[in-house]
Amino acid sequence: MSNTTYVVEDMKEQPSRRPILPPFLRVWREPDRYLTQALHAHGYTGFRYEGRKSSGGGAVVYHLRGEYEDMHLVLKTPHPSTNMQDFTLEGEVQRRAYLAGTKTPEIVASHELFGRPILLMEERGTTLSCARSVHYTPKRIAEIGYALTAQVEILHTAAMYPGETNPGMLHNDLKPRNILVDKDDIVLIDFAAASPLSARQDRMLTVQYTAPERLTSELSIDGRADVFSIGVVLYQLATGRQPYPVPENSIPAHRKIAHFSCV
Repeated sequence: MSNTTYVVEDMKEQPSRRPILPPFLRVWREPDRYLTQALHAHGYTGFRYEGRKSSGGGAVVYHLRGEYEDMHLVLKTPHPSTNMQDFTLEGEVQRRAYLAGTKTPEIVASHELFGRPILLMEERGTTLSCARSVHYTPKRIAEIGYALTAQVEILHTAAMYPGETNPGMLHNDLKPRNILVDKDDIVLIDFAAASPLSARQDRMLTVQYTAPERLTSELSIDGRADVFSIGVVLYQLATGRQPYPVPENSIPAHRKIAHFSCV
């Protein structure tokens, strides 16, 4: 007992013996203590930390609430073990869609915090997967379909900068969980699986909403794969079920298939 007491007191007297964590790891381990301080230091005041959860694409999501007005923000940053290059691509895709004029009011800022890329987004509405008990009229389903196809068209064709010849991006993960709806807006979110139209498509898939050509490596992929996924979502909203069963043997073994629930 005496030895234990001595060690604890000795560490208190010599704090340099404690391991010094990088700032982003301090935020990860104790977000309720460090995250608000970090945001204030970067000019984001008036928000308090409310909770954390994991997200798709190897990211971590922190929920923030305005202290003086009813505003909710989401701060998305790579998990400490995540490949930072992949997350930076997500930021590029979101900025591309935002600058091109697509309806993405959730984007507030995209920059760095403690040397880690972050996306700061406005949180409003609910995802389609979290609103399964809602009955959508044919008119509302048509409105959702029109909004999604308009956003996807911009994503597929827009250049990020004037004069850029990049042919645009594929979302690659269109599903109810990645569609926010509220009274006025339908917003496509979560570009973690996105890729350039000209790139080889070898991404994590949500098989229920995946175009058949995505499951066969021999076929080329273009923007029609995203349009197919929108069709599946609309069919499900109208009927309450998937348009066709997915046979297990149709999925090549080397593909990574991911199933997500409403979280």
